[in-house]
Amino acid sequence: MADLGIFNENADVFEIETQRLTLRGWEEADLNAWIEMNADPEVRSFFPSVLSEEESLEQAVRNQRYLAENGFGLWAVAARQPIHYSDDDVLLPGDFLGFIGIHPMDPVVPETGHGVVSFEIGWRLRKEAWHQGLATEGATAARDYAFGIERLPILGSLAVSQNTPSIALMERIGFTFEMDVEDPELPDNLQHCVLYTMTRQQWTHKRPSEE
Repeated sequence: MADLGIFNENADVFEIETQRLTLRGWEEADLNAWIEMNADPEVRSFFPSVLSEEESLEQAVRNQRYLAENGFGLWAVAARQPIHYSDDDVLLPGDFLGFIGIHPMDPVVPETGHGVVSFEIGWRLRKEAWHQGLATEGATAARDYAFGIERLPILGSLAVSQNTPSIALMERIGFTFEMDVEDPELPDNLQHCVLYTMTRQQWTHKRPSEE
């Protein structure tokens, strides 16, 4: 049984606000939406399978435990303002949208020409939050935290090669292709992955052009 008490431990979690989003610690109230989005084949289209309720809970607990212990990680994402996703439907302020953040890189990734990539930036949002620039907005904030606050020397992002939406997002936030990576732990049709990276020096040069 997942330890839900971890969702009360947010005192040391760094919180980030953007124009439309809050990146924060996970809360128990997020779990129903999290379970629902992980049971959606569209949301999980570049993963081996959808997740069961138990698997989703275990992942949320891991994410929150890492945040509580380190202050950063895969933050839960909540809307800061109404977000319309159809003519008649809207996500309200405070609604859970998914996660965006930084976590340890998959050990399948070898050392690069820039050195060891210890951390990866990642995201997963519910379908209602797609196609509005929200993932880009949140990932940009997480990237700036990684380089500006944690002062990481390099940040990576790994995706299966078919995941063109995530690859396009990597490029929008300034990451560039580093190498192909084979992940033998994935099913045959998902083993070919691509690694994109950005160094802190590259970030320092890019930021003025974004402001």
